[in-house]
Amino acid sequence: MDYLLCITRSTTGLEAKASRCQSEFRPPESDQPNWQNLYETASVPFKDIKPSPTTQQLCAAWQRLKAVDKWDASTLTEVLVVLTESVAIYDTSSLSFPILRAEPAPPKPTAVHPRAFRGTKYKPPKLKRPAPVNLQIALCNMQNQAIVLQALWQHREKAIKPLCDLGYDSLLIESLLALSAPPTEPNLFLRYPDVPNHAKSQLFPRTFREEILPLLREISWHRVEATLDLFWHFELHEQIELRTTVSRFLAQSPTPSALDWLQHIANQPSEHHITLLIFAVELNVARSPCPIGVGEVLNALHEFASLERYPRWAYTLLAALRDGISAHYLRDGVHLAGEFDPRYRFDSPKPCDDFSRDVVEEVLYRLLGDELSEAKAMTIWKAAAKLAGFCDVLAAVEWASLTSKQVSAYLQLLLNFSYYYEDDEAANWQKKWRVFKKHQVPIEKCLLSVCESYVEQWVNDFNRFIKPDIDNAVLADIMKDAAILAKRLAQPPYRSNSDRGLAFGEFIRLHDAVLRQRVLETPDVSVKRLDEACRRENDAKLIAWGLKSILEKHATIAVDCLWHSPKKLAKTTKLLGSMSWELCRDIMREFAHHSIITTDFDSLSLPEVYETLQAATRRCNPIPKTLRDYFEGTRTLSEAQLERHRKTILDRLLETKLQVLEEIAEQVLWRGFETASNLPDAKHALQLLRDLFSRQYSNKRAFRRFLKEYFVGNTDYLYRHPLTLKFAQRHSKINLDIWTRGIILESYDEKQYVSITLEQKPLEVLKLGTYVGSCLGIGGLCTDSAVAVVLDVNKQVLYARDENGVVLARQLVAISKDEQVVAFEVYPLNTSS
Repeated sequence: MDYLLCITRSTTGLEAKASRCQSEFRPPESDQPNWQNLYETASVPFKDIKPSPTTQQLCAAWQRLKAVDKWDASTLTEVLVVLTESVAIYDTSSLSFPILRAEPAPPKPTAVHPRAFRGTKYKPPKLKRPAPVNLQIALCNMQNQAIVLQALWQHREKAIKPLCDLGYDSLLIESLLALSAPPTEPNLFLRYPDVPNHAKSQLFPRTFREEILPLLREISWHRVEATLDLFWHFELHEQIELRTTVSRFLAQSPTPSALDWLQHIANQPSEHHITLLIFAVELNVARSPCPIGVGEVLNALHEFASLERYPRWAYTLLAALRDGISAHYLRDGVHLAGEFDPRYRFDSPKPCDDFSRDVVEEVLYRLLGDELSEAKAMTIWKAAAKLAGFCDVLAAVEWASLTSKQVSAYLQLLLNFSYYYEDDEAANWQKKWRVFKKHQVPIEKCLLSVCESYVEQWVNDFNRFIKPDIDNAVLADIMKDAAILAKRLAQPPYRSNSDRGLAFGEFIRLHDAVLRQRVLETPDVSVKRLDEACRRENDAKLIAWGLKSILEKHATIAVDCLWHSPKKLAKTTKLLGSMSWELCRDIMREFAHHSIITTDFDSLSLPEVYETLQAATRRCNPIPKTLRDYFEGTRTLSEAQLERHRKTILDRLLETKLQVLEEIAEQVLWRGFETASNLPDAKHALQLLRDLFSRQYSNKRAFRRFLKEYFVGNTDYLYRHPLTLKFAQRHSKINLDIWTRGIILESYDEKQYVSITLEQKPLEVLKLGTYVGSCLGIGGLCTDSAVAVVLDVNKQVLYARDENGVVLARQLVAISKDEQVVAFEVYPLNTSS
């Protein structure tokens, strides 16, 4: 975009000077940043500039001054418009023009000639018609300009109204025209309210007069002089790139705010001037008032930002200052980044008006090396902008009384409230934060009462308990109960490194306070069973998803099962969790109408209970064999024995209900694949398929088609697939027979026998993530990648097994495009096997 700098007048006419872009600006974070030699100042024909009211007035006045035959108020108005809206170019040609001679005054009456004329006494002689004068040329010469003004100044009172009608400030007009003699440059009086009578812009450098001064309007004269000082400070008379940038900056935002920004930039070392100025232009920082504290931010940048980081930090922070982010907050962020995280990126800072660097540093200095990661300081800095009163909460904690590990855990608890990534999550977490602040003291007591080896687990559990959306009506109660349950789980015999929070969180978020209390009172042995079932993150996810479906309609049954059948509950919910929400709703709907749910067994006689349960399940008969023999007539039982059997059946009713639910879920699981029910590993493959379809994953249709073919006996389906044949044609040098069969490597060690083989059974390959509990397993983030290993011929899996066939390790390998064997990253420390 072009910006008009000024209109110049010379003996050849009017011409414009404009600021133009000569190359594209690319910000520091782009792949190919560029902010060098971006702008130029170019001369543009006056007729080519975009018209505006001001330029149209100037053009009209200039044309009328070409041939002036009346020296009156109208001419004075036009002269003042031209002088104010254009800059004279005083070159050698203008100096060579003759000095203008004013038109002689008409004769005045005298005693000799009372009628002020000579000759006949009957009529005066005709006056000579004055020759038109070209005042365009006259206004390009200082002496001629003074003569013109002196001749026209007597008409100044009549020029006031026309000038006001053109939009000039009436107070400035009146102060100018109140002078008895015309000033050397009356145009200055129409621009600046406090200009001294002796002011002369001709004394300014030409580049300042043409490229800077016309952009300074409606400011005090002392600010004009201050801008001239900046001109010399920046050495703009010599630094062309700097001058073109400054003039563009002022043309973009001709406001006092732009001058404030320039002053702060001028106070920085010269090596930063061009960078800061170009960023200021591209970000249009002067569109809003220059905030207090800008200088402190720029000083901090110079002190703490490395040469490599300076451009990126400067660009981001200038944008933040423009958008109204607190300068003190940004300054403290630069200090913290320089001290703790010099590679920080400062991506889109948020508003924060209550940050306290002293409080934050007190916390950081109490962390030992392991707990004090580079990112922690800046995570706190960002959290203060997301969570109102964050530093106040930090200040309320007696950090001096805590161990380093407690400090780290407590800090992580607070930071967890700021870990939201979408804007629609912000309101939810800020609501939780407000509730937490109200109950900080009891929650803090729960955390600090936990032994150090469990504090991290307490924080993880608590965070998972409160992470999803929770109704406002029960949020406070749930948060307090979550702290209590997390405290109970953060001690032996429970694991100190578990993902159980995913599963237990579904229980603690129940709206029914009575049921939540029952969850808190669950026997230790039952809690321990569910804790063990959640040993792996993928299993914990599946159990949590399955629990969510059950708790939605049958919360009481789920809590009862937690008490009395936690192991069976974990198995059933793990299966249910691999289904999509639509399938789960169908399963729970069928379960709700099953006789095991609709029947009131307490009101039935023993024979009625027997008849109802006989048909309840297909695989697991809840009726004891002794009782079945009794009803079949092959055994005799006393009344006391029958009553004991009745009590046993009712005690097992919960497991029976779970069994029924599991059978309904398995029916849905096998739907469309009933013929494969006897194949080994088919159930795992179908769970993987259902997991794929429950989320937005790829490879769904291809995997379903493969399973259809494989289950009917077409085991060569993948080898004859068109994509496999196409791969073989493109890579004819590769022996696919060897690649798909591999070789066997055996190791006979004193301690253990290990064999490494390339797995050729597709359904066994699918277990590569399930065996080790990685993201490739059911419930993991990359289930579709596990499927790709089976479908793509260029990928294979190696299993290491002991003498009993137990998998000890696995390695995924592939053939790259350049026909090289590559191994996928090994990450034993990141799995929960």
